[in-house]
Amino acid sequence: MPRGKITSKIQAEELAEQANAALDQQNLDKAAELAEAALMLDAKCALALACRGTARFQNDEKEKAKADCNQAIQLDSDNGAPT
Repeated sequence: MPRGKITSKIQAEELAEQANAALDQQNLDKAAELAEAALMLDAKCALALACRGTARFQNDEKEKAKADCNQAIQLDSDNGAPT
């Protein structure tokens, strides 16, 4: 994996962790903003999708939340699958 791609993935994970912390503080707008930023760096960041999905669910955007969470589950399952 090229160095730039690794750096983007690391930055995305850090932003997703911040989004998760914002969710813990019930700061839904900040969580969604941070999750979006993470997904701009890595569209396959399962934690960012889960955080955005949680924020969307709590903001009554149920269908978008469901899509985000389903994609996060799929990505997380793919990461754990034996090759």
